[in-house]
Amino acid sequence: MRTIISKTLARNADAETLSLPPSLPRGWRRLRAEWRRKRSWREGAVLLALVQMIIFVSVLASWAPSQDTELPEEEVQRVGNFLLFFKSSADPHDHLSGGDDGAGSEVGKGRGQNIEANDGEVGDSPLPEDEDDPVIGRAFQDEYVTYRSTQEDFELGDEEEYLERLMNDTQEREKHSQQDKEIEREEHKADTSLSGSGIVEKPKGDSEVHLTTETGKAIDLPTSLDYRFKSYNLRSPKKFEVVDDTRHYFIDLGGRTCYVEGTDVEKTKLKGKKCYCHKHYFGEDCGIPEAVWHGKYKFLYPETHLRRRLVPRRVVNGLPVNHEFAMFEARMHELYDVVDAFLIAESNYTAHGDLKGLEFFKKFQQGYMSDFQDKLVYINLGFFSAEAKESGWIADAYLRYYMGIKGLPLLKGLREDDLFVLSDADEIPTREVISFLRLYDGYSEPVAFGLRWNVFSFAWQMPADDSFWNWVRGEKEKLTVVNSAATIGMLRRVLLNNTFYIRKQDAWKNKMLTESLEKYRAEGHLVKDWVAGTVGHYAGWHCSWCFSPPNIVKKMDAAQANDKPRWGDYPEKKSLTYISSRLWQGRWFDDKLQLLRVTNSNQRFYAPKYFLEHPDLYRSLLYHPGHERNFNQTWRPP
Repeated sequence: MRTIISKTLARNADAETLSLPPSLPRGWRRLRAEWRRKRSWREGAVLLALVQMIIFVSVLASWAPSQDTELPEEEVQRVGNFLLFFKSSADPHDHLSGGDDGAGSEVGKGRGQNIEANDGEVGDSPLPEDEDDPVIGRAFQDEYVTYRSTQEDFELGDEEEYLERLMNDTQEREKHSQQDKEIEREEHKADTSLSGSGIVEKPKGDSEVHLTTETGKAIDLPTSLDYRFKSYNLRSPKKFEVVDDTRHYFIDLGGRTCYVEGTDVEKTKLKGKKCYCHKHYFGEDCGIPEAVWHGKYKFLYPETHLRRRLVPRRVVNGLPVNHEFAMFEARMHELYDVVDAFLIAESNYTAHGDLKGLEFFKKFQQGYMSDFQDKLVYINLGFFSAEAKESGWIADAYLRYYMGIKGLPLLKGLREDDLFVLSDADEIPTREVISFLRLYDGYSEPVAFGLRWNVFSFAWQMPADDSFWNWVRGEKEKLTVVNSAATIGMLRRVLLNNTFYIRKQDAWKNKMLTESLEKYRAEGHLVKDWVAGTVGHYAGWHCSWCFSPPNIVKKMDAAQANDKPRWGDYPEKKSLTYISSRLWQGRWFDDKLQLLRVTNSNQRFYAPKYFLEHPDLYRSLLYHPGHERNFNQTWRPP
């Protein structure tokens, strides 16, 4: 049977072959060979198309949240006449929480001269492009903007009048009455205990202050016999005059104007063809630091028409504080030369609403950071509003609002083109970025900073979110990107004089501000978010929860009531042994998130320069607990 079938098939095949043209079998074989050769290419093309489709869908998904450029009405909260453009459930944006401690810190997240006046008159996902945005439509404009500075610029408006009414309310007056007594007790205690509180003055012309640590060991802090807070009246702070910086930052080298700090002067003098930049500076005059260059101008310069200012703009750095003394010391050494005034806001209440002492103010009175006090303007918030008790996010926002509304009128001589930089106490921008913002016109506002994000110490970093897009890009670490800077003009005329709105992403796009925004833009001001700083080219540092274990407990207890989870509500999380284990292992308090270990302390941007110059004093912040400097040692700084 099999033989018969085989013969039949063979006869059919022969007949078929005989009936076909003799060239067809050879052509068929060539086509089949060509098909096989191209099959691998086709498979690769299909695979590539599939990958591109996945990436495209991922990009659309990442852009989706930011496509609504206007904040909806239902996300506006009203506290009296004080408007907040957010929902309590929407903040904070980061996945880690752990609360504000009164300093507003989030997880989740040559000296110039100043004149002190005792009196005087009050002076991560890309955003969608706007079609009518001046930056998109015609790059940056060339013409200079004429700025105005009048005394009326800082007179109280409707929102400020509400603040005055709030402070004059009966309940608030009772709080103030109690707070005045507390302030008087603290001032009396400071006056009567200077000699017995660990502070000793040497009988020399140039004295030194000795502050004792928890272990009793003295730390020498240079100071002078006279300093701003020695006789500072908390209830009637002195006016502060902001003056122009007359220092020279650019030099003429053979017909080329070069930024001194960013230029290899000797090489430029020798060759003379152009400004030869140091490694981390860019641009024709070497004035663009790497954080700005890689964050914005690498692919835009020189079409953006940045232009040097004849006189540097003045910079005001506002920050709420609680007990972040180490970070404050690093800030002063990093930014003192490039910031004209520091607005320090401290409350007698934690963000949770608990009464506390004025730790920074007491230390200022005792001579702490006395060489830097000539630029400090101190604001005390001595009450905790009823609205803040109902919403902890309002408590956080209100401290920043109060800092601006009470602090800015104390600064005489501010102009509209001066810059207000809002920071949390644990966020320190680099002096290079602040210098750039002072010395140039032509960039848009508001400005966000991309900060290196450390947790617990500089030995641990925040890992990137576990997403397909981060996997494709090879991102391992996560930046803290936070809106930080806007001009006084934008703050006053667009953002309702509310410094808190600088912090809120896209607050200026709210339709309630549309009219003032359009008018501001029509005058030639460039309004568009941009970020200075990328991974590897940071605009500064954000060291979150960088405290000793006891001070971490203090931060937990101070967290506002709406913080979820609020770690201060879990007794087991407040165990010093448990907290120490988190610092050793780099594990977050949820026992799930694993931080990235940083083993190379010599890398650029590892930590602020001042910390690195004093490794013994700040060793516990700089290194892992198991590092040879820390092993079997007490925490330092305390």
